[in-house]
Amino acid sequence: MAVTLKDIARECALAVSTVSNILNNNPTSFASAEVRARVHDTAKRLGYKKNYLSLSLRTRKTRSVGLILDGINTYTRQDFLVPFVEKFSSQGFEVALAEHHNEPDRAVASLESFAERYKEGIVLFTDLFGHEEGQHKLRQAVEKSPVKILGIGSRLRGVVPSLDIYRGYAVEASMEQFFARGHTKILVVYEYDWDMRPAFQYWGDPRITFWSGIHLANDFLSRAADGSWKGFDAMFFRTDEVAIPALNFLRQQGVRVPDDLEVIGFDNFPFSEQTLPALSTWDLGFHRLGERAHHQLSQWMAGANLPKDHYESFRPTFVARESHKEITKTQTLKP
Repeated sequence: MAVTLKDIARECALAVSTVSNILNNNPTSFASAEVRARVHDTAKRLGYKKNYLSLSLRTRKTRSVGLILDGINTYTRQDFLVPFVEKFSSQGFEVALAEHHNEPDRAVASLESFAERYKEGIVLFTDLFGHEEGQHKLRQAVEKSPVKILGIGSRLRGVVPSLDIYRGYAVEASMEQFFARGHTKILVVYEYDWDMRPAFQYWGDPRITFWSGIHLANDFLSRAADGSWKGFDAMFFRTDEVAIPALNFLRQQGVRVPDDLEVIGFDNFPFSEQTLPALSTWDLGFHRLGERAHHQLSQWMAGANLPKDHYESFRPTFVARESHKEITKTQTLKP
């Protein structure tokens, strides 16, 4: 038989209303710390569990939030998901997931679907919408939505409160490392032009060559088949997904990394440290971002003020391993 508030109130010799206020964190409760501790200890000992369905019917709140990602099956997004979902679940919230795959229409449809299902808050990944038409569609849908929306990325900055990772710092710091060690032939390998906007300041620099459209390892291997990779003394890869097989290719070509050529990756995939040599790379900090997104959204839903121009940006952390020459301590950079 389920334990009720009355059972706890009887054990603690308190009114049911007092117990209810304490267990529901009612700010109008004036119970002492000692009484609060006694109620929580008793509830735990008796095995009390909140009836969230009943609570939702009384408060007209669904105890559910929505999370709209560009994609779920990536290491960085999994890093975000784990703390975000775990923390909301521990509060009795359901987290509904949707993917937009960088298609504006899908993102808009997910926003509308979540609103119809009375989600109390939504986190929306927006940073990889690369074209203006897509951004405009999304902006219109966000502005019409009745739900509290927290953006991840800079695309909706000023439209909704947003959290972001300053990816450009990884590019800038890597180039500065290479420049400081006298490299004059640097290859930057990436996917989309708009995705490498942090590197725009380096376009035209005679020391740097850019290879775009490299989505997978085979793209890099095909591009390198004509020997055009030769002559570089440093390489920066936009993702470890390409950097790791590139290291293997370079080793097969007789290149000694980092003696002949330095390599720095981006994403810090779990197996990056298992390469030969171990890949120096950038950890974006999505776990920390997931924790922060939970905190900001839950506080906002609870009544805290979060203005639409709120914007927080976090810098990635450099994980120094063996594929670059200067082994330094891992840099933990302040937000």
